[in-house]
Amino acid sequence: MAGILNNKVIKANKQAMPAEAIQAASYNNKEALANLFDQGIAIDCTADMFMRGPFLTREEGINIKQATPFMAACAHGHLELAKWLAERSPLRSIHYANEDGYNAAHVSAYNGYSNIVQYLVLHHDSA
Repeated sequence: MAGILNNKVIKANKQAMPAEAIQAASYNNKEALANLFDQGIAIDCTADMFMRGPFLTREEGINIKQATPFMAACAHGHLELAKWLAERSPLRSIHYANEDGYNAAHVSAYNGYSNIVQYLVLHHDSA
């Protein structure tokens, strides 16, 4: 089974890789992301992400369909990782909105990461 353990990427099959990239970005694991990108996963790959906001109970949350690693980093408040991904991402993935219309600014604002929203507005005009 593919997974991230102790900041290392366990071999992942091609189908699991987008989910692995979302998980790595959610946990601020740049090493795992770099490894996945080296294995051929696209930096703007998408997979579903379950997100708990600050106002939700442990059982509640929302499913963000088709999140990118950039969105996952922003959603979890990892500004330095978001910047690292933005430097390597095509512009379309920074401005990407999923089928429900959510983009990186939406998910970071939802979780109260105003520093990331400010970064996106000032540097990428994606709000």
